[in-house]
Amino acid sequence: MSDNDPTLFDDLRALDKACGHDTSKNDRAIVLLAACIERGVNTRARLVAVLKHLGFTHSHLAIMLNDGVTCSSHVSGTSLSKPAT
Repeated sequence: MSDNDPTLFDDLRALDKACGHDTSKNDRAIVLLAACIERGVNTRARLVAVLKHLGFTHSHLAIMLNDGVTCSSHVSGTSLSKPAT
């Protein structure tokens, strides 16, 4: 799935809207990150680029990904969660 696929953004916008106004921005970001990964948008750079297009900030997404909010599995050989120290 291409990051430039208009159906990707339409689907993500619909999903974000379905989350509702009472859903926190963090929870909405988690749902959208998971949806991106399911659609093949599975690297940190691509995830951030797609969600920035939907109005999330780079710094917010970076904090979430660094804290391992999305998943701890390896995606495309790179862990999305914070490396163990």
